[in-house]
Amino acid sequence: MLPLNPIKYLRFASRVIRYRNRVRQRSNQNLWREGQEVYRLLRLNELEPREYYETYELFDPRLTWEDKKRFLSREQFARLDRALNPEDAVGVLNKLVFKIYAQHFDLPVATMYGLFDQHVGYTFDGEELRTVADLERLLAKPQLQSFLFKPIGANKAAGIFLCSRRNGRLFVLGEGETTIAAVYQRLCGSHHSGWQHVNDSWLVEERVCQHPWFDRYCSTYTHHYRIVTFLSSKGSIELVATSMGIGLKDQHIHRAGPLAMSAGINDDGILTAAVRSGTNGLEFFEEHPDTGARIAGEHPPGFHESVEIALRAHSRLPHLRLLGWDIAPTEGQPIIFEGNHYWNWEKLQRCNRRGVVRGSLAEELPGIIGYD
Repeated sequence: MLPLNPIKYLRFASRVIRYRNRVRQRSNQNLWREGQEVYRLLRLNELEPREYYETYELFDPRLTWEDKKRFLSREQFARLDRALNPEDAVGVLNKLVFKIYAQHFDLPVATMYGLFDQHVGYTFDGEELRTVADLERLLAKPQLQSFLFKPIGANKAAGIFLCSRRNGRLFVLGEGETTIAAVYQRLCGSHHSGWQHVNDSWLVEERVCQHPWFDRYCSTYTHHYRIVTFLSSKGSIELVATSMGIGLKDQHIHRAGPLAMSAGINDDGILTAAVRSGTNGLEFFEEHPDTGARIAGEHPPGFHESVEIALRAHSRLPHLRLLGWDIAPTEGQPIIFEGNHYWNWEKLQRCNRRGVVRGSLAEELPGIIGYD
């Protein structure tokens, strides 16, 4: 438990009052009792008042003290990531490197057709992929009917766009018809990775078709599970938490932001109500806001198979101990989109209405982040 000196305590009290005032219409507990609870959580696991009130709404009377103790704070997650996922080892999760690595171990990933780069681009058939003519030659192949361009250094799906070919014409989904020359210009000189002096290279890969069951929510989006796994010090790989991103009307790519909506999933594969951050706090949806399809209580397909794939994938990366996996259920086997060492712990805890600190992670956390 962390110490707190008097000056920090006064600052803490000021933050409690400020954030509580923003939710006072929804928080009906006694201010003194609630302030004590926030203080205990701050000392116990460094969970800040903003996290208590705005991120997770832990004033919810349905949550017990034991429930609240299991919520991972921002500071704790940062320490865990540094301690469990060494900086020089996470490079294997680069979008290109990971797919090559996964193919080596026969893990299911989307088919890659090439890597576009103005200077060193190539197809996986050994041809160059650097010019408009190179793009035209690749996209003329019959297997490229529905595909996507993905910058290999992008975060949170930045820059990804989906394409399809119909009757010899090229379309960008959600935008309309385009030309290969226009796509080429779009690929050149982008900086979705955030590195000013490094141009993005772009993966060209097949578009994964979701299981038809998910069309009830959104047929243009590829629904997928976020599955978090932990490699314990004893060598066991355990499931930590799961969620599912839910597509909204005409959405093609999962975007982070205030309108992003996700549902939690319990260990039996049952969905919770979906949640997103609204202007007046967290908004919960037992039914889809666009289609009216039921969310809470549903059992989506491919969940347990996706968990097994995540556990198997993690077993091939023993130098990384806490990972999040994006896996899409299809009519065939689930497909891994990517692995992440900096998975969205806030979203997972928010939509599941429970903390991720459980099992071996709960036992080992104090020693890992220096509380022992």
